[in-house]
Amino acid sequence: MKYFLVFLFPCLLFAKQWDKEASGIYRTRYKDTLKTIFIDKFNVPKELLVLEVNGEDLITKTKRLNPHVTLWDPIPINTPLYIELPKGSIFKKGEIEQYIKAKNATHASPDFLKKALRERRLLAKREKENAKRKIEVYQKVEEEDLQREEDILEYMEEREKFKVLSENAFPRSPKNTFGLFGFYALSQGTFNEEVPSQDIKATNDQNSPFTLGLGFHLKLGELYWLSGSYYSSHLTGTAENSLGETVDIPTEVGMNLYYNWPAEFPGLSFYTGLDKESFSTFNIDELQGGADLEVRNHDITFATVGLAHYFLFYEKVFLFKGSVSQSITSESTSSLTPYSGTKFITYLNYIHSKDYTFFTFWKNHNLSGSTDVSINRIGLGISKTFY
Repeated sequence: MKYFLVFLFPCLLFAKQWDKEASGIYRTRYKDTLKTIFIDKFNVPKELLVLEVNGEDLITKTKRLNPHVTLWDPIPINTPLYIELPKGSIFKKGEIEQYIKAKNATHASPDFLKKALRERRLLAKREKENAKRKIEVYQKVEEEDLQREEDILEYMEEREKFKVLSENAFPRSPKNTFGLFGFYALSQGTFNEEVPSQDIKATNDQNSPFTLGLGFHLKLGELYWLSGSYYSSHLTGTAENSLGETVDIPTEVGMNLYYNWPAEFPGLSFYTGLDKESFSTFNIDELQGGADLEVRNHDITFATVGLAHYFLFYEKVFLFKGSVSQSITSESTSSLTPYSGTKFITYLNYIHSKDYTFFTFWKNHNLSGSTDVSINRIGLGISKTFY
């Protein structure tokens, strides 16, 4: 009987509150279960595993505090668990990450961490208020610990706000299997052509009061998708030939198809694929020979690599996209050497809502062929998501 009382007395003390030896994050290893973690890793007495406090035993409570875990027997390797070790636990330094480290755990659920921190603060408050009562309190919390917990609570509140924003703004892949959007843009383009062998230089503007286009995405799996777009730009630039007749610049068109995949870094993804563009230049290399001013049409296909990165600025969601392209095929109405070279594009998008996005862009071509051409185009526009 006396042995039973010796065992019962500390259990009753423990049952008054969840007194903790330590708390923090433990990362599971080979074939871990909650029972082996508490008994084998931290020497928790077996009787404490079945002791109920407020209707919960230690294993039930630990499962409640770790809603991110879906498989418990065994727990997947390297799963981060938030655990609270009761009095009598024995552990080596480094086996459990303390709160100062636990706040950086990527799985951390603000709800259960806040609740755990709140319990520790109430425990410290009761200890101070009942200092004269002969109640053994195993977890000592100093003022600096309370301040540290205040800092963590503030951190978790910020993390929760960021999580709410990022879940919608920073998807690792599109939410819908298929998506369709349209866009309108206006832009200003400057063409600088040069014939080094004849010391000829010419500059002309090809401005676009409107560009209309359609784009889509198609998910291939959980984290991979195709995207593409087609656009047509009406150009206002004109020139006159030797007879005083106006030479109009044809419509510029372009299309692309990309394969996309996400990076581990939040909001970052990469893409690669093909671009095809049709644009026009003048035959300035033939003018000294007495030829009339004519328009040359060019079709160039590029191989492209790029990245897209979502980010927050003053709690607004933005998307930056940048790519570099190298020509792989080229055709021209001229019998002379077709163009080849590089292309660079950058976009800055403001995600106003799930339906509307405002954007600005800069596009640069550096091409060589029958002439050397440098093209710079800047513009802005709006896109509408249809589906």
